[in-house]
Amino acid sequence: MRSASARKRRLASPTRGTNNAPWRLETIVINEILFHPISENTDDEYVELHNRSAAPVNLAGWEFVDGIDFRFPISTTIPAGGYLVVAKNASRLTNHYAQLSAANTLGNYQGTLSDVGERIALAMPDTIVETNEFGGVTTNLIHIVVAERSRSPGVWTTATAVSRLTG
Repeated sequence: MRSASARKRRLASPTRGTNNAPWRLETIVINEILFHPISENTDDEYVELHNRSAAPVNLAGWEFVDGIDFRFPISTTIPAGGYLVVAKNASRLTNHYAQLSAANTLGNYQGTLSDVGERIALAMPDTIVETNEFGGVTTNLIHIVVAERSRSPGVWTTATAVSRLTG
């Protein structure tokens, strides 16, 4: 898995020639993390995403870049105000929880959520186009972190100002 230690975050507005604007409040947030299931079975782990916007969001090419390893299929969309569960074992969760289905649950991610602390980061693809000193144009695909959670032993924190954790 790739480390996202060199964080790239989008700003609320362009700030060319002046101080940077605050970080942009993203529409997709990590809403809930089940990292230590009561069943003691890691197959019951999941990360839940929430779309807090009034429009659907296409997650094609998005991926978790820290904590777990999962890339969203091209056809993945979270409806306006909707939720999406990314499971360690999607069929196990959909069999145990009536409110989960193939429509709102994806998986299976690789890795295991740590019980003692880690960073979980969700990133979206973006393209940077640059012109070098000789007039040559280069295009690079990068992933920008849009939601993350960090956990020190005993406490989950957030880098997303308005998101909440219910797990």
